[in-house]
Amino acid sequence: RFGADVVAVNYSGKGLTQNLYRPDTLLLPTLYHRALADDPASTWSSPAGTAPDAVFLMVGANDFTIGVPVDNGPASYADFEAAYKAFVADIRSTYPAAHVWCLVSPGVSDAFPVGRNMRSNIRNAAAATVAARAAAGDGRVYLYELPEAEASDKTACDYHPNAALHQRMADTLAPLVTSKLGW
Repeated sequence: RFGADVVAVNYSGKGLTQNLYRPDTLLLPTLYHRALADDPASTWSSPAGTAPDAVFLMVGANDFTIGVPVDNGPASYADFEAAYKAFVADIRSTYPAAHVWCLVSPGVSDAFPVGRNMRSNIRNAAAATVAARAAAGDGRVYLYELPEAEASDKTACDYHPNAALHQRMADTLAPLVTSKLGW
């Protein structure tokens, strides 16, 4: 859409404080700096003279979902908020000039898993992070809550967003990018 280069750091099932597969303790913030997720020696760095103009962070579902093979409960909110703030601080230190959007995924809900307040916890941690960054003088970190998806939107592997929902997310986020970056 913008003719921009895209680098995506994705690893299904990873969280900030715990993963979907609870015995796995390798969390997303550790993987964020790797070029190859399963190789600790393969660190990622942007090519010389380049850095992202925008970073989109959409995390948290795995911290609050029902874990496998045994569920030990959701992350504590305090631990999750602290981990969220630390991860955004890491992103900011790596990319000091980037605009950072803390997104609430359309795929998360307070309705399921029952009693875990997944959407609210992620929104509140993101909002607390944005407020803390702003109080510290960082005005380039934003919160955006994408509209909650319908079941028919989550038909990709393991209830992830399908192509149509990805397109709607892009259409929703594009004006935000334009407003901040002038693209």
